[in-house]
Amino acid sequence: MVVTKPVMPTPWCPAAVANGLVAHAPAIDDPETLRLTYWGRALHGVDSGSRPDDGDKDPNLDLRGYMFLFRRYAAVLVVVPLIVGLLSLLNADRQPRLFSSTATLLLRPNDPNERLGTSDQVGTESFVNTDRYVRAQADIARGPDIRGAAASFLGTVSAEDIREAVTVIPATDANILRIRATSKSPETSRAIANAVADAFIENRRRSAVKGLERAIDDIAERGEELAAEVQRLESEDPDSDDLFTLQQQYRTLSDRQLDLRIDLNLKKGEAEVIAAAEAAKQPLSPKPLRSGILGLLSGLALAAMGVVVWDRLDVRLRSRQEAETLTHLPTLAEIPTDRRLARGHADLADLAELNSPVAEATRALRVSLQFLAAEAPLQVILVTSPTPGDGKSTISSNLAALFAQAGERTLLVSADLRRPTVSRLTGLDAQEPGLVDLLAELAEGRDLRSKRPSRARSEQAEAAAKPTSATAKKVASTVDIAAMCHESFEGLWILAPGRAVANPLEVLSSSVTKDFFALAREQFDVIVVDTPPVMPVSDAVVLSPMVDGVLVVAAVRTTSRVHLARTVEILRAGQARLLGLAVNRVGVGGDGYYHGYSAAQERSRP
Repeated sequence: MVVTKPVMPTPWCPAAVANGLVAHAPAIDDPETLRLTYWGRALHGVDSGSRPDDGDKDPNLDLRGYMFLFRRYAAVLVVVPLIVGLLSLLNADRQPRLFSSTATLLLRPNDPNERLGTSDQVGTESFVNTDRYVRAQADIARGPDIRGAAASFLGTVSAEDIREAVTVIPATDANILRIRATSKSPETSRAIANAVADAFIENRRRSAVKGLERAIDDIAERGEELAAEVQRLESEDPDSDDLFTLQQQYRTLSDRQLDLRIDLNLKKGEAEVIAAAEAAKQPLSPKPLRSGILGLLSGLALAAMGVVVWDRLDVRLRSRQEAETLTHLPTLAEIPTDRRLARGHADLADLAELNSPVAEATRALRVSLQFLAAEAPLQVILVTSPTPGDGKSTISSNLAALFAQAGERTLLVSADLRRPTVSRLTGLDAQEPGLVDLLAELAEGRDLRSKRPSRARSEQAEAAAKPTSATAKKVASTVDIAAMCHESFEGLWILAPGRAVANPLEVLSSSVTKDFFALAREQFDVIVVDTPPVMPVSDAVVLSPMVDGVLVVAAVRTTSRVHLARTVEILRAGQARLLGLAVNRVGVGGDGYYHGYSAAQERSRP
């Protein structure tokens, strides 16, 4: 008889719970424990049998998920920015100091017939586009003639040094030209900027003077021709109309020539310095403090990006929500990290401390399983996981211990015949008489309880894979399983795996194993079966049809998401009744429910 099933006057189902029809439901005062249980999720409007929507947003991509991710890698997010910032600071401090000085020039066209206009006046008669004009003058200022003239003015700086030090910046929609010089000395940068500005103005003046001189020469040549023509007409035909016209043209050319000579004498290059370069008081670069801050921010961004990329590339399970999305199974309990096992203590985890986080979480798992027993009998529970190291043996041992503490006659079966972790956790000798020997006794009809196992018996154990004899049922009625078990404490019996066999899968898949479970159901209230992981071997798959339900254990940051999904797929293909997930090694700190909470602490409050 299954005693784990709650006693109730009406059938136990979510609808009955919601309608208040169940009068004798197990009392759970703690709302968080209720939330963690299977039926508690039903009470909160979550159908534990429903499948999560594959199109739902990934919970790890929201702000809270990123907060947890960054908190987990807090050391990286602190150390990397500090290192990058410090290196940037030191590198900037070692760089030579550079000073910058700027001379500002106002430009005017050399041709008096032209006027500068804005970009929207392009095409208008007598206007020159300012942007184009200033850019052309900037190219001239960068030219070798200006550099050579400036080097001649300075005498201590070469034209090549000026080329590397000077930057000419044309203004936009303004006839302004800025000449910036950069040097290791503030005085040198000031001198270079002013020298280039003066050389540029002188270059423009010479260019304008040459143009005026050519124009004066052209006018003089034309004037000589007109003067000769006027003299000829005066001697030949003094009253001719052509003579008057030529005289007017001659006077016009003479006036124009006079104006040009005046312009030539006043020509200054049509550019002037409106702001001479001054010696800089502060270096342009480097700026160690700014470089350090930028390095710190860059290191933080780099570390954050690296953490996110690493997390995306990490195929390990990240959260309970992700496990539910991958498997379409409800989470029956979240087991926090056991610090004692993490420190290498190989024993039942913290169950001596009744209010420890591990004990509370495992107790919630037990309650969830008790609720599930209301839907269908749940006397034999198989515990497995995708891969080794997920914590299934610890959870199965703790679960069996808590069933025993609740007054159930509990049998913990170590069915992992390859690597019996339960024996190590409970301090048993894996080679003492156990499951294999019991199966051999059921198969052969021999009583091995009073004898130590031998090599011959291990060969007999392999015979368990063969069909049972006609006397197997008679032998089963006389076999006391508890006599071959180690009683850990009152109510809990642990059955070791027994002698090693050559083919464990053949032994476990035999019909004798079914007879063993039938016998165990008669002698115990709850049977918890610890099996090997699903991905390496198929032992759990062949046992799953023989039990009432399968509990899948997945460990956060340990279990591969691909392996977890494949494990559930394999178990479903084997017609296993999947009860749900036990998500192991969840964080205890932060907003975790189990962080610093216990009944003892609650009672100690005033």
